[in-house]
Amino acid sequence: MSVQINREEWLAALKDAGLHHEDDPNSLTVAEFADMIGLKRTSANRRLQQLVEAGKAAITKKRISDSQGRVVIVTAYRLT
Repeated sequence: MSVQINREEWLAALKDAGLHHEDDPNSLTVAEFADMIGLKRTSANRRLQQLVEAGKAAITKKRISDSQGRVVIVTAYRLT
């Protein structure tokens, strides 16, 4: 007898295990934030970390295309 597990159950299991990341389209990567604000990437990263520490931003994940066209999941930030 075969057991049927639906897509939602698989996604829930991946999420519970920390292996599935929801895409947060309202978030910005460090590079996107740097371009938007006009900072170098290292300065932008430091500012984002300060916002997280101050409780003004949260760390999330975002799907983007890399330079070779592959979809990758990267760290991103959103305002809280």
